[in-house]
Amino acid sequence: MGRLATAFLRDRYSLSYVAIGFMLSGFGLGGLIYSRSVKWLVRRLGEIGLMGVGGGLMCISFLAIALFQNWMLFIPLSILMGLGFYMMHSTLQTQATELSPQARGTAVSLFAFSLFVGQGIGAAVFGRIVDNFGYIYCFILVGVAIALLSVWLVKQKQNSDES
Repeated sequence: MGRLATAFLRDRYSLSYVAIGFMLSGFGLGGLIYSRSVKWLVRRLGEIGLMGVGGGLMCISFLAIALFQNWMLFIPLSILMGLGFYMMHSTLQTQATELSPQARGTAVSLFAFSLFVGQGIGAAVFGRIVDNFGYIYCFILVGVAIALLSVWLVKQKQNSDES
């Protein structure tokens, strides 16, 4: 989110990089909120709920950024986005460690590899989308993609729990 949001805020609203940095620090604040409430969230939502709600928060945040186009909203939305990201990411990372206990290091390495390759591919793809269609389409595409991913992950988890 960082590079795309920084460029969007700078191009659209001509904000200073210092202001943008403070605004994007809301993502980290969302992570801090998650770390302080993780026990309660896990008890309340479970793994399936964490993935579903986390994906939902990120989806809503990206779509709201695209639809409302108000830089002031970026602050609370980045907090929600950070909270949603850590809800989903930590659950997936935990599942990676449980995938194969005897090969835990390999599983976590593959998880990290996939994360970073995805970031690299995403930067290249979204760069092209921004060049051809603009930032708003990127935010909409990311919001919809995260929603679809979240639904798919929840279904996969439900199916594996039933077996």
